[in-house]
Amino acid sequence: MRLAVLASPAPLSAIEADVTRRAWLEASLTCLGFSVISAEGEEDLPDALSRLLEGAEPTDTLLVHLSGTLTEVGTLQATGGRDLPLRSVASAVGSCGSANLLWFAELAHMGEADALVAAGHVEGLISALDACARGQSALVAIQPARDGADPFAFTRHVLEAAEAIGEGDGHAPLSAVYERAKSRVEDLSSASGFALIRGDRPFELGHVAGGEAIPVVKTPEAPRAQETSHERPAIDALVEAAIFGNDWARATELCRERLHLLPTVDEKVEELFEIGRIFVEKLRDVPRAVEALEEARGLDPQRSEVLEALRRAYRKLGRWRDAAATTSALAAQAASPKEKSALLYAEALIRSEHLDDEDLTVDLLSSALESDPANDEALAELSRLRGSRGELVDLEHSLSRVAERLAAAGDGPRTWKASQKLAALRRDELGDLTGAVEALALAQKLDLSELDSQAVLAEQLLALGDEEGGQAELEAIVAKVPCEVPAHARLFAVHARAGRIDAAYLSALVLEELEAGDESTRDVIEPYRAEWGLKLKAPLDEAAWATLRAPGSDAVIEAIFAAVARASFAAQLEELRTLPVLDPARRQSASSTASIVRGFHWAARALGIACPALYVLEDVEGGIAAVASHEPTTALGPQVLRGLAPRDLAFLAGRHLTYFRPEHQVLIHFPTQGALKGLLLAAVHVAMPAVSSMSNLPPPVANLRGRMSRLLLPDERSRLAAAVEKLEARGGKIDLGAWVRSVELTAARAGLLLSGDLRTAVTHLRRESRAIGGLTLEAKRNDLLAFCGSTAHADLRMTFAVTTRSSARPPPRQSGVMPAGEGAMIPVEIPKLLVASPNVVSA
Repeated sequence: MRLAVLASPAPLSAIEADVTRRAWLEASLTCLGFSVISAEGEEDLPDALSRLLEGAEPTDTLLVHLSGTLTEVGTLQATGGRDLPLRSVASAVGSCGSANLLWFAELAHMGEADALVAAGHVEGLISALDACARGQSALVAIQPARDGADPFAFTRHVLEAAEAIGEGDGHAPLSAVYERAKSRVEDLSSASGFALIRGDRPFELGHVAGGEAIPVVKTPEAPRAQETSHERPAIDALVEAAIFGNDWARATELCRERLHLLPTVDEKVEELFEIGRIFVEKLRDVPRAVEALEEARGLDPQRSEVLEALRRAYRKLGRWRDAAATTSALAAQAASPKEKSALLYAEALIRSEHLDDEDLTVDLLSSALESDPANDEALAELSRLRGSRGELVDLEHSLSRVAERLAAAGDGPRTWKASQKLAALRRDELGDLTGAVEALALAQKLDLSELDSQAVLAEQLLALGDEEGGQAELEAIVAKVPCEVPAHARLFAVHARAGRIDAAYLSALVLEELEAGDESTRDVIEPYRAEWGLKLKAPLDEAAWATLRAPGSDAVIEAIFAAVARASFAAQLEELRTLPVLDPARRQSASSTASIVRGFHWAARALGIACPALYVLEDVEGGIAAVASHEPTTALGPQVLRGLAPRDLAFLAGRHLTYFRPEHQVLIHFPTQGALKGLLLAAVHVAMPAVSSMSNLPPPVANLRGRMSRLLLPDERSRLAAAVEKLEARGGKIDLGAWVRSVELTAARAGLLLSGDLRTAVTHLRRESRAIGGLTLEAKRNDLLAFCGSTAHADLRMTFAVTTRSSARPPPRQSGVMPAGEGAMIPVEIPKLLVASPNVVSA
């Protein structure tokens, strides 16, 4: 059955002229063998369509003619001004299940006569059909609404084309009808938007033969009409139809036919470029794309977009010699020196990595730097190549030329980096100390940052042989910016060259943590990491602790707290009604063979601290915690009893035991900010009774002062008085917050010193949530980075431990310096007077 449904959301009978046109449409469709029924807007259009198509079979041929006015994309204006979504109409038709269905949409829109507006409405209809009726075909015409316009002008135009094509054997395939109608579309002024949506099979409009319906599907491929026409409008229409129907192979064939009709070279090149684009993007046929693009290049060898497209295609095909030649052609016509330099560098990489042509690669890199001395990648690659080939004099000349041109351009940071490389080359490889100093002087004349100026000074001192001064400047840099990779790398190179293996090991640990290590740093690290901890020669003394302390320490505050520590603990314990009751059976003997116990006693001897009593308990926050008790006591939880390597135990024990130094123990018994400030105030008033008698102290502080005054021994009182006198001499200025943070950082340093492994220390910092003094993980890590590679750390290890193994292999000889890193970390600001304590097990 061939069924034509005339669907309109508004009644056509409202205008007499439309009634006549409607009658013509019905007659025309009847002549083509369709049974015509109507679904007008007197009732709901989707419901009407559903009822009309209830009896349709999947083998039936359906033609749905949709007409009306569009108010916006995807929406028809129905009777009474009601909006009717096209999707609901498409859904009603699509539910019939017919595979042989043609939408014939002739719609008007309320906008201006703009093809873009019409195209937008076409897309809306396509979207509606795709969502509800995939595989169907559609002919769509959109035109502006005009008074007196024929609503079926486009339909008439298409049916006439079908009539002409079907005169022979009665068959009129949709594709042939479309192309015939399209070839004569200039005769049709009413359709500003015209499109074919092709489904899975060709649909046929045709005559009736012997009263029987013409078969709907004949062959998978519809015949092509008018395709041999050499008229430009016709072939333009065929190309547009192929593209709109996503028939990309046909589109390229038609573009090839149109190529002969184009009058100018520019138009031919653009057509070939478009053919190449379709082959790459739509057909994924890069070789065919290259054929079109090479033909375009033959017509215009200078067209940059063609050259760029060819370069990308050659790279995909692995045609590296052609890719290099095309890149060279692009570089020759580059619009700027920077662009030319980038292209020359790209060609150099191709010739180095794929064509094994080092000589030409070196020439290209040199040319790239002549075009743009700020090309960091080209400079790095040229340095690598000339260095590996032993062309040190040529490399010196290249670096000198780059540094001079960068200085002339006022590029301070790059001038410094190039000068640093040049100085290192002259000093370390060419033995030219005078030339090294001259290279650094070039950078010193520029407006550098404070950090870079300090780095220049460090290099000058090293070049002049003042290794101690240069090393001090580098350490000052990493103290300010602990993540500054170049400074750490330079320290490593200085230590390695001088044969200071242990100091080089410490710098290598920092580079490893910053993910900037290489084979040379790994060669130094691995022999040491096979061992754990330090082989002690002597416990740390007071001078060693002074070296170990982190910034923020205060000798006056520590002297006060050390003097009152015993008395303040006794006074506090007097006030406590209950104390933690620890099971004596849980106490660990000093002769225990448990790893954690042995580790604590070893660490206590190393740090010169009396080991606290050790108890193993079932539940200890953090695994290790100090206990408020009559004697120094530490609780150990299940977390630390097993599964830890000796390096881990060394770090944890060393850090924890730092809080049992006499000047630090107050943080165990006075763990809050208020308690610590109260203790300091009480201590000052004990030492200054005259001031105390004139002050109104808070009751808790006054109570603590009285108890401490009664419990202090003469020696303790004398030491307290001397410390308070020093405090008074400096105007009473204190920063408890900075001191507390210093204690926590010092504790981490002690753990690092005993473990001998920065990676172990930072790993434990990352795993825990303790926030002593408000310190962040970043702040604690930064302090360990700066301390680990410092002279202070190396000197402590040399003085108090056996560190250098006789079998340790020296690192390979270093030359030059590592390139400067980007994005140095900013030290974390920490609020003052924010006090916390180590973990404490309390009642």
